[in-house]
Amino acid sequence: MNAWIRAILAASALVAAAAARAEQLDAVGGALVRVESPRDWSLGLRLQTDSRQFVTGPETRKIQTGHIVLRAGRNALTGLNLWGEIGTAQAEESSEKAERGLEWAAGATARIVQFVLGRTPAGTVADELHIDIDGSYRFVESNFAEADMTWGEVRLAPAFVYQINREDEARWRTYDPSQVALRAGLVFLQNEGDYGAESLEQNRDFGLLLGTSGLWLSGWAVRLDAVLYGGSEHEISLLFARNF
Repeated sequence: MNAWIRAILAASALVAAAAARAEQLDAVGGALVRVESPRDWSLGLRLQTDSRQFVTGPETRKIQTGHIVLRAGRNALTGLNLWGEIGTAQAEESSEKAERGLEWAAGATARIVQFVLGRTPAGTVADELHIDIDGSYRFVESNFAEADMTWGEVRLAPAFVYQINREDEARWRTYDPSQVALRAGLVFLQNEGDYGAESLEQNRDFGLLLGTSGLWLSGWAVRLDAVLYGGSEHEISLLFARNF
């Protein structure tokens, strides 16, 4: 329990520091390093499949889980996005499928710093590199016939993001995205739960994050992320969202 408290306090302090830093950077007008705010609200559907190894007592279980969640987000401050998710998850071990259960999550994504790499003739940002940190807590429940399974997860994910903006350029095809981003970073986890009467912990507590996303002038966005934990353990998620 002490480990959970330390992890939650560390995540809260990191996100608060990131928000304060974002406000400081945004106050420097015309500087090389600055933060820009996108549309305020977003609503979307996220699909995820993952394969993880969990330790329950003396055993190591390979569990695959499918997730279907609704996601809502709000840009509370410049460079700080608050988001929440709610939906269902279904676990599977070997050929046995568990019942579909509740899943919910709450988190924040903070933009620590933004470097402008290039500008358009109109003076807007064309290419940029920024550093983001995502912190979240997630609860998942999916019960097997012989044992109920639940787990909670605290996650921190710092990432470098390279972003290309093309809002001001003429596009011959209306379906071309106005913004494309590539991201790479690390994921750190603190994961605890229950499998029947046994405690449940993920075998690995960090992974490599790789992802890409596209945004259209209409406000529609698509994001694909993969987290590689080593061996056969991984996560793959696909988000469809509308910004407004």
